[in-house]
Amino acid sequence: MLPNRMRPASRFATYSLLCWLVVVFSPHGLTQTYQGKQLVRPELLADTSAIVPGKPFTAGLLLRMAPGWHTYWKFSGDAGLPTELNWKLPPGWKTSEIQWPIPLKTIDPGDIETYGYENEVLLMQEITPPANIDSASMKLAAEANWLVCEKICVPGSATLQLDLPVASTSQAANTDVFARYRRLLPQKWPEANVANTEWSRVGSDVRLKITSETLAKYSAVDFFPLPEQETIVGHPAIQSRNDKEIELQIPLESAPKNLSSMAGLVVFSQQPNGDDRAAWQITNAAPTVSAARPPPARGAGRATKKTKTSGRAKHRQRGGPGRGGGAGMDSRVNHRSRPRARVAALSGARRGLKHECARNRDPAALSPRSPERGAD
Repeated sequence: MLPNRMRPASRFATYSLLCWLVVVFSPHGLTQTYQGKQLVRPELLADTSAIVPGKPFTAGLLLRMAPGWHTYWKFSGDAGLPTELNWKLPPGWKTSEIQWPIPLKTIDPGDIETYGYENEVLLMQEITPPANIDSASMKLAAEANWLVCEKICVPGSATLQLDLPVASTSQAANTDVFARYRRLLPQKWPEANVANTEWSRVGSDVRLKITSETLAKYSAVDFFPLPEQETIVGHPAIQSRNDKEIELQIPLESAPKNLSSMAGLVVFSQQPNGDDRAAWQITNAAPTVSAARPPPARGAGRATKKTKTSGRAKHRQRGGPGRGGGAGMDSRVNHRSRPRARVAALSGARRGLKHECARNRDPAALSPRSPERGAD
């Protein structure tokens, strides 16, 4: 799970206050409700009819959200918390990392940008059983934690169980839903004859130039960042585009001086958040990096955005509402300057969240609206 390292939003303080005002538990994994409304229905699924000793299979956490409500990607952006799934497996069993489908991106009033899922999402993991299983069936348990948001945010928790027989052979199961979400998984970066990348550092920005005839066929191209622990990013945007080249700008608000590239997804579709969206994954391993260039002169094409960034920095120094990090906000747990505390908020909801959330009051904060479209 990655902590949030995008620009802070004071509305997260309100989310945190609401954490202990409206905490909802679903201990048996049947449903999550708030004021009589079902918000999230969690379920564990497997792509196999039986467990074959030593043979890997895929299990997934299926979250069905109420209309207008959404959960979050592993990097949630300016607000939110990623979903967690912790398996309680017998000795000798192994699990992979969560396979996260390509999320939706939303931009809300107040210049708040988040990444997540609406309507439904399946978070998959590969499970490898041991070669010897001394049982005719297995009950595999997992604890799921999530944050679901609309006009308010409600943390949910469920202890779920997957019951499967043990056999020497197996058949495919739940094929439609697994196939649908496997199509939404990011792909590895293609061969050099399909796409090339060039990174550069330009002042307080990182630039990613992509040369690809494939991307030229799509009208919507974006970069979803996956910053490291010590890096705080702004909002990526297209800096320039022609027939075969796209240059993306990733603002850095706090980063190591030698940072010149970043992991993330290059997402493309015919329209933003389109059902046809696909993504190439950048792992930040041995990227092509050009020499650092000085930032554009004042009055150049990006002057307006540069001025806006400078204004945000001054606002943070004053500790004004909505941005955090200033002297007036030292006692707050916000999702930018204190990412570890922010990440702990969700899992801590079952272990003393009331104390943590009470430190985050901000009646002026707003909540993000939901993405306009769902992952499908």
